[in-house]
Amino acid sequence: MDSPQEMEAIEDWDTYAGASVDDEKPLLAVSTSIKDDLNAALSGEFQFDGTFAHSNVYTDAPNPCLNLDGLGSVGLPLSERDARAIMEVATAGTGVEQGLWTFPGVKVHFDNPQFTNWIMHTAVPSINTALAAYVAPSVGQYQLRSLTLRGAHADALNCYEEMREDSRQYGILSVVLPSRHIGGQIRIIHQGTTKTFNTAGNSAASTTVVGAYTGVTQSLDSIQSGYVVCLSYELNCLGESHSIPRLPQLVGATTQLRHVFRSWRQKLDGVEEPSDDPDLEDDDVDVPQLIPCLFEHTYGDMSHLKATALQGADRLMLSHIAPLAKVYGFNLHLSQVTYTESGGVTLDVPYYGGRSRYGRYGYNFYDEDSDEYDDVDADDVEMDEVEDRSVSFRTVFALDGMPMQMSGTAVSSLNDGDPVECFINGDLTDGDKESSFDRYDRESGYLTYAYKRSVLIISPKESEDVKFTIGDIRSFACAGLESSLSETPSPKENKLVAALLQWLKQNRSPTTNGPTGTAGITPAQVANILRDSADRWNDADLFVQVLQSCGPDHCISLIGLNGLISAYQAFDWNKLKDLYTEGLSQTVSNSLRGQVIDRLLSTAMEQEDAEKLEVTELDWVLNLVRSKTNPTAFLATVLIPRLHAVQPFDMPFWTAFLTHINEITQSGSPVWDVIELRQLIRSCLERIASNMPPYPVEKKVARPSYLYGYAIGLTTTTEVMSVEPIVSLFELGSRLGLADGCMPVLHRMWAGRDAQKAGASAERTPALYYSSLVPRMEAFLRDKPHLKPCLEPFFGQAVAVLLESYSVYTATFRVALQHSSNAIAVLKGFLTADRVKELAQNRNSLKELAVFVSETLRPQARTPEASTNLQIILKSCLAGLIGSFDLSNLASPYQSSGYPYYYAGERSHAGIELLKLCFTLQLPADANRVLAQFLALPKSNEAAYIKSGLVPFLKALPTFLATQKTSLVAAPYSLFAAEVVRKFTRHVLGPKPSQSVSLQELRAVGCGCAMCNAHLVPFLTSNNVQVSIREKQKDRTHLEQRLARTQSWGVTWTTLRYGSPHTLQVTKPQRMVALGQWAGNATEGKGLLNVLGNAAQQEQVLGPDYAWVAGTIAGTASPPALPLATTHVNGVAAKRPSDAAGVGQAKKPRLS
Repeated sequence: MDSPQEMEAIEDWDTYAGASVDDEKPLLAVSTSIKDDLNAALSGEFQFDGTFAHSNVYTDAPNPCLNLDGLGSVGLPLSERDARAIMEVATAGTGVEQGLWTFPGVKVHFDNPQFTNWIMHTAVPSINTALAAYVAPSVGQYQLRSLTLRGAHADALNCYEEMREDSRQYGILSVVLPSRHIGGQIRIIHQGTTKTFNTAGNSAASTTVVGAYTGVTQSLDSIQSGYVVCLSYELNCLGESHSIPRLPQLVGATTQLRHVFRSWRQKLDGVEEPSDDPDLEDDDVDVPQLIPCLFEHTYGDMSHLKATALQGADRLMLSHIAPLAKVYGFNLHLSQVTYTESGGVTLDVPYYGGRSRYGRYGYNFYDEDSDEYDDVDADDVEMDEVEDRSVSFRTVFALDGMPMQMSGTAVSSLNDGDPVECFINGDLTDGDKESSFDRYDRESGYLTYAYKRSVLIISPKESEDVKFTIGDIRSFACAGLESSLSETPSPKENKLVAALLQWLKQNRSPTTNGPTGTAGITPAQVANILRDSADRWNDADLFVQVLQSCGPDHCISLIGLNGLISAYQAFDWNKLKDLYTEGLSQTVSNSLRGQVIDRLLSTAMEQEDAEKLEVTELDWVLNLVRSKTNPTAFLATVLIPRLHAVQPFDMPFWTAFLTHINEITQSGSPVWDVIELRQLIRSCLERIASNMPPYPVEKKVARPSYLYGYAIGLTTTTEVMSVEPIVSLFELGSRLGLADGCMPVLHRMWAGRDAQKAGASAERTPALYYSSLVPRMEAFLRDKPHLKPCLEPFFGQAVAVLLESYSVYTATFRVALQHSSNAIAVLKGFLTADRVKELAQNRNSLKELAVFVSETLRPQARTPEASTNLQIILKSCLAGLIGSFDLSNLASPYQSSGYPYYYAGERSHAGIELLKLCFTLQLPADANRVLAQFLALPKSNEAAYIKSGLVPFLKALPTFLATQKTSLVAAPYSLFAAEVVRKFTRHVLGPKPSQSVSLQELRAVGCGCAMCNAHLVPFLTSNNVQVSIREKQKDRTHLEQRLARTQSWGVTWTTLRYGSPHTLQVTKPQRMVALGQWAGNATEGKGLLNVLGNAAQQEQVLGPDYAWVAGTIAGTASPPALPLATTHVNGVAAKRPSDAAGVGQAKKPRLS
């Protein structure tokens, strides 16, 4: 069946796909008469003048005053309270009907009788009329089946309305009562066509009626919110003698229709197959070049008849012909035709003078000497015989309504015989006729009958006997473009534009109306409609084509003053300038020429609300300035103040404008005051620099992306930082030799940095602006070194701003520092203790800063003051690095993949790096601060810190000292080494523990089985404190039985009941592994002694502590008790337990 969407697709004939053809073979039996067989195919079911589903929305429908058995009155619009009450008494759906509640129709009552009358006399008749279901009220019955309620988030539901042969039902009627809801559209589907009816538009105040034939599928969309309450009726025809309305069964007719079109195409292509009829000659097969097919309805004199305007049977016929016509290569057009029959009429008229005849209308007498005849009504006379028959195609249209012209022999031959026989699908003389009578004399006249019909014209696409060309489309095309809201032209709109441009090119005289005798839209109207379309699509090229189609001699008069000015404002002036200039030079109206020029100039600069001037308009503007008596004064008092007001920071324009003015100062023209012009240029630069935003931004538009034609996201506009205005200003000032006039903007940047930092986003911080400006300003210095005194303050300010984020802007900071005047003093002033502390949060950045300063600024430290300041800077950086190192991290395990390990070797290397930095910065005396910092043990995990932090540091120290041509025996490194060894021996190694359980006893726990040998014995004889054994229950039980003898040693075990099989976890007490762990640490201690050198060097470094340290490591002695001693770290004395032996040790030597 047809649908509006299908008709819209057919209207776009160029892109319409048509039916599918799958490897069709030539027909063995082609149609013998294409026209007759096509006429036969269209008779019968194609005469159905209705539709399979229809809907009406009523805002004045009466309230039914619902009353449900077991519930009572239900108010409308349906409230949530009443909806929930209905759910309590109705039958809830299950499965695919979940979210649906049904109430039987016999239990539904209407307390308002007007509602029943409204259903009977309004709702049902309107649906029957649309469906073409002609059921007399006396035999029609509507029966309420049920009341249904669908709730929020109810799923979509499909149901098929079966057409039962023994039933008198012909349709269904759904009445959606007022309720607030979103969603719930009703879709009726038949033979692949879907009609969608919205019930949620004004759902709280309207009643929606949807009717359909049986044999269709009804689909209910899901509901997003609210409730839908619906009355479902059966529509029946009860009279046994009355036929039941049914939908047409088009399968056979469609097959016959396809056969006709295949035959027609096969004959046109010259593909012949042998016929079963030997008497049938090839010439007997009709191969028409044009078949006009009559429509059921007459569409009057529509100015633009198109496919979507067709109704009922006409729409049904086109929906089945169009797919076949498209795929088999036929054109379809619509037309209004007039068929006329003409013939003579003999009038029986008696007259005075004795001669009288009794005619058809009684006695009539006339005076034979009189010239006056009685009036004769055309409807009161009859034609003697038809003498002439003719048909004319008044209008021809493409399927989309575009006017066409039809010509060719196939058209003219329609009037060679009886035109009636050339038309199919009806008779030309069906319907109303218009009669006209022309009297010749007293006894005769000429009668004409005119029949107006609408037809579908079918013709082969390649036919030479019938041609279609575009007609006068002004009205059609202009109406289509004027009503369009598109932002970009569609293919159809491009076609309309091309046709109008062609017409305009051929009819561009302002007095032209078109073809002779044709009144309509003028060339000026066409030109401005095209101009409006170009403006809507922002298509400057289209407007250029309009100007070219109008021609230089007519473009000004056709477009008009307002059209030219609006186009000037909308489009790129570079594309229009030459055409405007040529048009103004050739226009015959001096008055119009002057108006256009004045408006262009005033729009450019003199209107209060004028848009900014473009660079391309400078020639116009300067020509205007030159025309003034005192051009310099005009610049100073009129033009420049207006430019500052309209576009104060438009640097591209100001660059071009001031460059032109500067060229004037060098021209030597006596008309200009050169000195005042030079002052004007400086004044402009200073005013721009004093008023332009010190932190400029530009707007960036982000448009949505598209996925399957749907927009994702919204169009957004954001402000992003941009230093281009400042750079452009300095480039201009430098080129004009007035760079110092641009400095105010840099001063305002420095003054407003705190406010910008507080109020701006992370993408517009002062540091980001300075970082962007530094390399641009450095480029100025390379090209123009004389600007260095002017820009040095800026680079010093950049140092201060970028220092706050040195790790981010390292490169630009270094450039700024190098170009600062007295960089050491500048950096010392900004590198405060708080700033160093902030920088130390990124230790690598602070280290890089210190190295860079040492290497770069040391050559500048030529005075004692500069040298002292440099030392202060470097010591401050080094102190920040030393003080910010977190010693506790050297003993903290790092979790990775579930296994802890220590970064000890890598982290302790940081101590070596700090020592290297001392020498790199030429501060070797500060090495003692590094060593003292590492000896300051953390408050917890001392043993872990010593083993993972100090021990690797000590091992790496000799290699480093060798690069500095010293050794561990030299202070302060010998003192550091001795302290590390003592701390390791006392806090990590300790005295040698005794063996708590003998090795023989440990091995005896196992029974010699595979389980014991694999798990128990290796674990008990190892230094591991804990083991997890995941085995089957019987194996775990055996192991537990063997472990029972270890309970007296302090061994414990438990079963972890997760996973399969479970896990047996066994734990040894610390005393059972102490000896093994001590042995490993003793080996480590021997290695530390070897780091100190040979025995003599060891004794030299350790002094009196050598004996107990070596004895403890050998297992023959124990560390002595800790005495309280005074320890000096960085010159600060503190009482704490000393790792040195001997009470008589007064104090520990300092590491310096």
